[in-house]
Amino acid sequence: MPTSVSDITSAIRPVEAGLSLVSDTINDIISDSDPRLGCFLDYLKDTHGKMLRPAMLLLCCQAFSNAKPIHIKVAAIIEMTHAATLLHDDVIDSAQSRRHKPTANQIWNPRIAILLGDFLLSRAFAISTTLGRSDVSEILAKTTDEICRGEMLQGSQRNNFDITVADYIEIIDKKTAVFFSASCQLGALLADADEESVENLSAFGLNFGIAFQIADDLVDIIGDESTAGKTLMRDIAQNNLTLPIIHALSVLPPDSKAELIDSLTTGVATSENLNSLLTSAGSIKYTISQIDAYVEKAIKHLNCLSDDSARKSLTKLAQAVIPEKI
Repeated sequence: MPTSVSDITSAIRPVEAGLSLVSDTINDIISDSDPRLGCFLDYLKDTHGKMLRPAMLLLCCQAFSNAKPIHIKVAAIIEMTHAATLLHDDVIDSAQSRRHKPTANQIWNPRIAILLGDFLLSRAFAISTTLGRSDVSEILAKTTDEICRGEMLQGSQRNNFDITVADYIEIIDKKTAVFFSASCQLGALLADADEESVENLSAFGLNFGIAFQIADDLVDIIGDESTAGKTLMRDIAQNNLTLPIIHALSVLPPDSKAELIDSLTTGVATSENLNSLLTSAGSIKYTISQIDAYVEKAIKHLNCLSDDSARKSLTKLAQAVIPEKI
């Protein structure tokens, strides 16, 4: 996505040690004694991303207390669940690369990629049974349910050129933002934060997640694959309409709108052509303004924090979502 990697790295630096423990925990959880599975497990262990969701959980925890073993375990569950959704998404989108590496479906085949995602989910579910916290398990279960509902909602709106901004926000709220919200909520909840702070951090995560997904959808259309490190134009290929396209369809004159729809449905639309059209329609500017707005909403929810260090880190993380150069 079009963000400053250095700003993200700087923002999560206070929880680097915790993230290292999360990574080690994940590797332990997915280990298996059967050597025939080695190549698959090595792939999973070698594809950890920035671990943004665990980082947000740990930062929200840090605002109230030091991380406990349960924070590390829950953060591992969250990252494994996220990694599973990416494996499945790459199959759905026929993606060839992610995080500057070939996807599992590219290395092997879609069947193996799906099974790897299922394996991560099964191990995550198994660990969740050891938490001894029904409230945490309930949040995790509700979150994964919402993510699946969001993905199904997106599928139901494919090729719908009358989709509204409200429809789009509902989809990304469920498929992406709820996961960030749950990460922040759980970080504070497990640190014994007061109810108001837990609610505010949950709201911070939700607005952060919406801004994050809007930015990610923008770069999917006009970004550079060598910078993004993953296959782009996937939404266009699947005719999943995202905010820049939705806005353009709402402001273009009838003839231009018809031409855009035709280019999308016939598969002739290119990143260069769309960049030019979206710029002239003011759709890129509009999309960035919406990212700004949701980032601002997110940051306002941090006023509840008395810990200045945690508030600054979370603020910096939110601001890193805003595109740098587009």
